[in-house]
Amino acid sequence: MKRRNNEMARFTLITAFLTACLFAETIATTSDLTVLSVSVTTPVPNDGATSFISGVDTYTELDINIFNFGGDALPTTADGNFDLILSLEHAETNLQYSYTFNLTFSTSDQSKFSDPLASTAGEAFSPNATITIPTEECGNLSYICVTIDHNVNAGYDDDDSTNDFACIAFGDGSSLAGIKECTADLQPNNFTITDPSSNFVYKINSDRTITVDLEVDNIGWEAINETDDGSSNYDFTAYISTSDDLDEVNVTYVEFSVDTSSAYNLSSGIAAGGSMWIYGLQTDINIPSEDCEIYEYLCFKVSVPTNADYTDGDTSNNEVCIEFGDVEDGYAGNLPCSGCALKFSLGLVLAMIMAALGYTH
Repeated sequence: MKRRNNEMARFTLITAFLTACLFAETIATTSDLTVLSVSVTTPVPNDGATSFISGVDTYTELDINIFNFGGDALPTTADGNFDLILSLEHAETNLQYSYTFNLTFSTSDQSKFSDPLASTAGEAFSPNATITIPTEECGNLSYICVTIDHNVNAGYDDDDSTNDFACIAFGDGSSLAGIKECTADLQPNNFTITDPSSNFVYKINSDRTITVDLEVDNIGWEAINETDDGSSNYDFTAYISTSDDLDEVNVTYVEFSVDTSSAYNLSSGIAAGGSMWIYGLQTDINIPSEDCEIYEYLCFKVSVPTNADYTDGDTSNNEVCIEFGDVEDGYAGNLPCSGCALKFSLGLVLAMIMAALGYTH
């Protein structure tokens, strides 16, 4: 009798387990979503023209086809069964998602993410995006990829994650993404004031000429060629600024022109990944008396002349700044309203008062 009771208990447990499995199967359906195809429709990928230039925002339209190879349909979900990730990649396997871009969908396309998708059925999407190839990585990025981002709370399981993405290579052709053009990228790295070389204090409301040597890097993937006619490959502007980021929202700066008539290396090129010093740049810095103390940096900006034959793929990194301080210690010179200058002025005033009172050594 006891043995029969044990067998009945075991049968009850097995029945409960099988019932739980069947119940679980009714909750989580099994599907196999895949990115069946990706294509670029704008810019036209096979017209022989450059489609994407590094550092330049490019409006892009795509066609994306998603297919469900699984045995079950996707359920209807309020917050979507999946989403799509657009990325630039080094290879079409082992995606890194280091550079991703927002996809914009029409209202009808957006609703497809929440709709049920039958077994062995597909959906077509036609989103747009703004793609910007980062200049410093342009040569390494060879593919535009689209990946399915599954909603883990949608009530389905995806059987095979190896087909959740598809990529198209850059190049000229209807099955490719369009021609990619990598560019140069100017980035000033450092500058030193060579004249005056010591004990240097600027003047209030008066020009003070300084001579500067400036190092410029080309961190892009294309070389800057030397000019054939000896014209300048580079333009320069000087600033005094409240920040070392001239694009900062609340920055205050004063701009000064730079004299290149005595400078040299202006017509020289810079290899991709190389650097070069420009010697003998001169500028007149004039410190305004109003709010003199707010300025903390001397900055130089390098840019591409109008007639140059190269493109700077990223103009957000074109300035370099050095704090004010003693030139002999590698700084940009002292402001006339700095602590040292103030002590000097107070000392001079005190001496004048003592002299007026008849105090002498």
